[in-house]
Amino acid sequence: MIVAYYQRVLLSEQERAWDSSCGAGFWIETYRRRDDIELVRKLVKSYLSGKSPTYVLGSDCNALELINWFLDVLVEMPIMEVVSLVRDVDYVLKESVENVPQISSYEISTDAILKLLSASERNMDFEEIGYHLNPKGKDASKVARRKYGENCSKFAALLDLVEIKRTAGVSLTNIGKALSVREDCADIYPRLFFKLALFRDFICCSSELHRNKFLATIESLSESTKVRRASAFSVMYSEFCRVGGEVEDETYINKLLWNMRR
Repeated sequence: MIVAYYQRVLLSEQERAWDSSCGAGFWIETYRRRDDIELVRKLVKSYLSGKSPTYVLGSDCNALELINWFLDVLVEMPIMEVVSLVRDVDYVLKESVENVPQISSYEISTDAILKLLSASERNMDFEEIGYHLNPKGKDASKVARRKYGENCSKFAALLDLVEIKRTAGVSLTNIGKALSVREDCADIYPRLFFKLALFRDFICCSSELHRNKFLATIESLSESTKVRRASAFSVMYSEFCRVGGEVEDETYINKLLWNMRR
């Protein structure tokens, strides 16, 4: 497959300034030659800013080799470079509550759900996912299993690991399929956090614009919901720091987390 991609004629400098129809051969060859790193940076920024893989990678976005190439690019990019790419993305004033992450278990909502769906080779509904992933398993009530499966699936969906459809259930995305067999997932997930606009605001809260937007969204939550979501931001922040992430005002970040738990 990749041989056919490499046979694609590379675009001229003017034509390739930003063309989402470019195939895998164009992107892979561009990155390997290192002759247009800014173009690759635009690609990463576009994806993390909410664009679909089809928009970003073009019609070949379903090719596993292309997806893995993109993940290679992402994991090689220093986490603080990722922050610099998404810092100036335009935002709405306040995020939807559905986009405020909630984590029942970080490992289960990432690694475990990928392995489960990959092994099953079929879609699953929330209750079935909860049956397999809830630590209480079959001893949990039907409602508890469904809620657990829903929470895990929704967090995975925010990272573009799975797709949720009302009638078809939960299935792996192409990003999820690629990650299910990779060994560097732990370093890729924190970079995917930046697909969440609210996490971008959280990390960049030294900026008044980001800080005000984050606070506007958090203050719209009930007190109990705010406490539950604080644990998600705490886990994500810890993972962000683990891969080399830094913030300009760590004291303010900790204050934000503390206020959410009050």
